[in-house]
Amino acid sequence: MPKSKKTKRTTSPADTQTAVLPPTSEELAVPRPSLLTMLGHTIRASWQPQPISPPTVDPDLPHLSPIERSSEVLRFQLLRLEYALSSGGTLREYLKFNLRLAAVLAIPAFLVAPIITFALGQVAAWSAFLLATVVNFLLTLLALIAIAAILSGVLFVVRFLRR
Repeated sequence: MPKSKKTKRTTSPADTQTAVLPPTSEELAVPRPSLLTMLGHTIRASWQPQPISPPTVDPDLPHLSPIERSSEVLRFQLLRLEYALSSGGTLREYLKFNLRLAAVLAIPAFLVAPIITFALGQVAAWSAFLLATVVNFLLTLLALIAIAAILSGVLFVVRFLRR
């Protein structure tokens, strides 16, 4: 048969494509954020400083007792200092955040540390008891070996003298 210059294609391009496989569970897995990343997100979510309004003196200041007046003046001076240092509320938010962090770290420490200390103290006491028991056992064993050595020495001497 003579070859023609144009040959017909027997397969279509759709037949030669490979089938698309569904993704595996490893491909679908979303990478878990690290502990440091989660801590950063938590800090950013809780960090919301609010602007502070300028401090004002109590309008009833002249009518207050001397103790109340002095406490009101002290309160006003402290609020004025805070407003001068950080009118945007950043200092107040920083102090609140650090107090929260201290509470989060201190409460478990105060609850767990005594229990761990007690448990370690009990382990130390029991290991001391175990050491004393082993020492007493070894001393008893040594005493028995010494008694056996003395008795065999005495028996040896008695047998030697009987001959």
